[in-house]
Amino acid sequence: MKAKRQFSAHSVRWASIIAVTAMIFGALLVNMPTVMADAFGPEIDHTPVTDGTVGIDINITAKVTDVDDVYEVWLNYTEVSGAWDNVTMANWDDNYSFIIPAQSSAGSVFYNISANDTDTSDNWNRTIDFEIVISEDTESPEITHTPVVAAWVGREMTISAQVSDNVAVNEVNLTYTDVAGITANESMVLVAGNYNYTIPAQSSAGDVTYFIWANDTNDNDNRTVNSTIAISEDTDAPTITHTAVTTATAEQSITITATITDDGLGMESATLYYRKTGDADFTAVTMTRTDDTYTRTIPSDDVTTDGVEYYISATDGTNTATHPATNPTTSPHEITVSAADGEPTEELPWLWIIIAIIIIVIIIAAVAAAARGRGRLPEEELPEEELPEEELPEEESKEEEEPREQ
Repeated sequence: MKAKRQFSAHSVRWASIIAVTAMIFGALLVNMPTVMADAFGPEIDHTPVTDGTVGIDINITAKVTDVDDVYEVWLNYTEVSGAWDNVTMANWDDNYSFIIPAQSSAGSVFYNISANDTDTSDNWNRTIDFEIVISEDTESPEITHTPVVAAWVGREMTISAQVSDNVAVNEVNLTYTDVAGITANESMVLVAGNYNYTIPAQSSAGDVTYFIWANDTNDNDNRTVNSTIAISEDTDAPTITHTAVTTATAEQSITITATITDDGLGMESATLYYRKTGDADFTAVTMTRTDDTYTRTIPSDDVTTDGVEYYISATDGTNTATHPATNPTTSPHEITVSAADGEPTEELPWLWIIIAIIIIVIIIAAVAAAARGRGRLPEEELPEEELPEEELPEEESKEEEEPREQ
């Protein structure tokens, strides 16, 4: 009985030791980092390209990721000729891409994508082989154009169109026949997405016909229907709306403003003519345009108390209008200019001119009369018959009578 109790106590001690040891090792295992080896290659996420067209590049893209880092991604492909090529794909934020050059003929292009990571085990992954069927380009260029239907004699006509193609536009031409019946074929120039050509101005009324033709790099072509431009004479002059300036202050500039429109050819230019009152010649200056409003300033140096005269001329290139509408050079708009202190300075009224003339005549007559008085002969030297009898001095009459009595 005593031996049995001793065995039990011994067993308990060993059990306790084992339990404590297990607890210690368990704690150590919990606090130790877990290290797992990378046994897999990068993951390649790719949507296969299945169709292509002769003359068009082929863009291959894929998203490649790895639990560590992706080391490199390659594209393996064959051209229609059958030769394989191996290239490194460019990376941007885990998106890899490469452009297979356009094929010059129909056939098949085969490709696959492979990648590896940076683990020392150098894990790889690779897609299956994919086939791209390259077809001949049979699509013609697309031409978008709004026809020009009318123009004026003497004005150029700009023909514009947008031309696009699934491969590439090769050439765009304009063929037109002018009013004289002469046909021309001209290359259109690409500017900011539009193909343009300007047909020269026609010298007479009539019709100009034209069409646009284009082809692509695979020689697929297209053309528009014939369009007709009706060329007409413009006989209407511009319309000038203007409120005349009538007063101003000396040494202060004068702004002339007018609204000018033209329903035909369209406005070409407007000119302001001005001069000091009394001058023979006008100064011509081009007016500045803002939409339909034209303005120009007469400089302060030309604004004097003599006054200012002006008129406006506008042209559409063929027809001219003026304001005033009639005799603008001989009867222009007149501006009365006041002195800088605000007192008006006007030419002497006609009444005062007449009064001044009368006064001058009176003065001249008075001076002449006085001059004649100073130059008269003494009365005794005047011939007797020239003096009236009653005006002769009394003494002189007696002297003449005495000899007669003797």
